Amino acid sequence: MAHSNCIPSERFLDATSEPQRRLSPIHGYELKPLVSLEEAVRPFETLIPNIQAYVWTATGNCEQPKDGLTLDESAAVYLYTMECMYRQLNSALRSEDRQQLVPYFSYLKLFLTALWKLNDVQDLVFRGVKANISDDYPKGKRFAWWGLSSTTTSLDVLQTPTFLGESGPRTLFNIQCFNGKMIQNHSQFSKESEVLLLPCSYFEVMGNMKQGADLRIIHLKQIEPPVVLIQPPFPSIVHPEESTSNEKIIMTSSNLIERQAIGRSGEIGSLYDIRTDQFVMGNLFNDVLPDSFIRRHDNFSASYWVDFHNSQKETFDNLNIEANLKLALMTELLKVEESAKYLKQTKANSHTVRTTFIYNAKTKREDLQISIEGLHEYFSSHAFENPDVTHVVIGIIWGVNVAATFERIVEKHDDVKRTEDALKAAFANPAFSISGNADLESLKISFSGDILIENCPGTIDGVMQVCQNVPSMLKSLNDGKGQPLTYILYSLKQIAERTKIKQNITRMVKEVSKQIVDRIENIFEQINDEQRKLNDFLDEMNSWKEFLDQEWFDLVKQKLSDFNKEELKLKRELSSLLVDIRSNLVKESKMIELIDNFSKHPCSSQSIGKFFEENENIKAKIQTLKKN
Repeated sequence: MAHSNCIPSERFLDATSEPQRRLSPIHGYELKPLVSLEEAVRPFETLIPNIQAYVWTATGNCEQPKDGLTLDESAAVYLYTMECMYRQLNSALRSEDRQQLVPYFSYLKLFLTALWKLNDVQDLVFRGVKANISDDYPKGKRFAWWGLSSTTTSLDVLQTPTFLGESGPRTLFNIQCFNGKMIQNHSQFSKESEVLLLPCSYFEVMGNMKQGADLRIIHLKQIEPPVVLIQPPFPSIVHPEESTSNEKIIMTSSNLIERQAIGRSGEIGSLYDIRTDQFVMGNLFNDVLPDSFIRRHDNFSASYWVDFHNSQKETFDNLNIEANLKLALMTELLKVEESAKYLKQTKANSHTVRTTFIYNAKTKREDLQISIEGLHEYFSSHAFENPDVTHVVIGIIWGVNVAATFERIVEKHDDVKRTEDALKAAFANPAFSISGNADLESLKISFSGDILIENCPGTIDGVMQVCQNVPSMLKSLNDGKGQPLTYILYSLKQIAERTKIKQNITRMVKEVSKQIVDRIENIFEQINDEQRKLNDFLDEMNSWKEFLDQEWFDLVKQKLSDFNKEELKLKRELSSLLVDIRSNLVKESKMIELIDNFSKHPCSSQSIGKFFEENENIKAKIQTLKKN
């Protein structure tokens, strides 16, 4: 194929063209028959001059299509990457008048059939805007991008002057996608790692942060929309005996589950129980798989974020922890490994400065090719017979997380804010000097994560230098891959069905609803706040220790001890309920009942408020001592 090399930056920078209003879902195109590209473009020949000439160019450059696409399908993708096509098509996709899309229906049928047949890209990708549009994307907002969105896996590409550059008002989108499509093999610009997000892709804003004077970084996570916004061009799963030349077995994103590794070791074929969020001993395969069954590709990207540990919710959101994994972590059904201890470092009192700089580098991705004939010959029968197994690892995203935690205990709450502001300034400008800044020079620094840091630096500059050296340190970890960051899980039952294994797998699996996860998250936020109040109260008492009765100290210490025991008891009760709900042994209503009655729990704000009211005499004594 002869391809051009200079991709137009406009495709990666057109987020401002997306309508802010909700549009009508897209349907009707899927009813069109599959036709040749030449025939598919005829309905809009008057809209795009010389379109047949562009079709001639596209088909001529796609005579040996890759990825199992037909010539017309590959050429349909190629045509989209030509300037004549993508601007017009996206204008129609983003129009409130859905009639404008009708002339493109036959082309959409061919084009989206091609995209649906490409493997899903589940990775961090980037796009941007040469403007500050951060106000349009507040944290928590959910929205659709109605057009096709061009993204790149390379942050370096976006930072070049042709694209975002490094100065002036800019907005960078970091997007965790689950069904992007790598179109490099079918593009006019074959040297660019362009990942195309499908029309009507739906997102949630996970974070919105200022980086320096002119740059805004918005973290997006692709999620399933509440309703079907665009019909697929053909059924999502096609069984082998029903497949045609234009259809192949593919897995939809809804069949796949992502679980972050958080220090846990696994491999392709590792067995997993989604009900307990634990790995199960053993492997799907009884022998080493030939390389032909595993697709490997480079997946390098690097990013960082800063966590001030004001709340566990904030920490989980910053790290994009998936809702049901979040629940397993909060209830301690899943214990945090030492390498991921930064997940559980919420401040215990109001006089602690604790800030973690987390550097994330992704290196490679591995995916099991389930549809390849002969895979079942390597299966272990024990995996299908084990009642503890619900899922199998069929994909791994490799890389490293390196976390540097800065900590200091201060006397006044104002000192906390001043130190955190100084840290924000230092992280926003890595060249920022800490010399002479007492707030920063006295910070204790510790490291955790996937790489052992033997000589812990004592300055922010030193931490930044360590992060810059991470790519070279990676070379000694698993042949340069690093450590598993994310596991892609697929149902054991569906594997059996797809490969015609005659095994009756009846394990019931039910995920807890997001509404319940959010309510439990709010409960643990409340628990952390009340624990902090008790610790602050005890710290304040210690400042006047020689003037206060010892029995008062014994009372507050006992309350803290009882508080911690009740919290642990609640976690055990919730984790047990979680497993039972996921196993379909009890209904969600049991957990809802517990949540509804939390105001009566010893760890609730109501209970702790009552404790402070009953012991108002201690506070009154301290206030008197302060006045004297």
